[in-house]
Amino acid sequence: MAGIGKFYRFKPRSQWPPSLQQSIPEDKLYFMHPAIIVGGTGTGVDVVTTTSSPNMGNNTANYAPISHQAPSIVDTSHPEFPIIVNTALPKQSWAVLDSRRRFDVSILQPWVENGVQFKLGKGSRVRLTQKVDARMK
Repeated sequence: MAGIGKFYRFKPRSQWPPSLQQSIPEDKLYFMHPAIIVGGTGTGVDVVTTTSSPNMGNNTANYAPISHQAPSIVDTSHPEFPIIVNTALPKQSWAVLDSRRRFDVSILQPWVENGVQFKLGKGSRVRLTQKVDARMK
C-alpha cells in the first residue's frame, strides 16, 4: 500500500486499467487536484483532496490548512498550526476533510518535484487523519 501522508496525483485516465476506466466516473474534485493518502488496505487507498482555492463560505471546519512554507519556518506554537509538509508546496493549500474516498492505488502516481515526493510530517499525518476521521463520523 502507498504511504499514509504522502501526496499523489491521479494518472491520466488513458493510463488506468480498462476495468477502472469504466467503473470510476470523472470527478474534477479528485482528478484535477493532488490527493493525500489517509488510510486504506491492500490496493485500495483512502484519499482526501487538496485545493488552493477553498470554497469555505460558512464551513471553515471542512478545510485544514497545509503550510506552503518550508517546515523550518512554520510557527508551530499556535494550537491550530497548519499541516506541515516535508518541503515547500508551490502555493497555499488546504486538505478537504469531507472528501475521503477510496481508489485503487494503480491510478495514482507520486507527486514529486525536484526529486522529492511531497509528504506530511509524522505529527501532521496523525493530526490530518484524526481531523478526517472526526469529520466523517
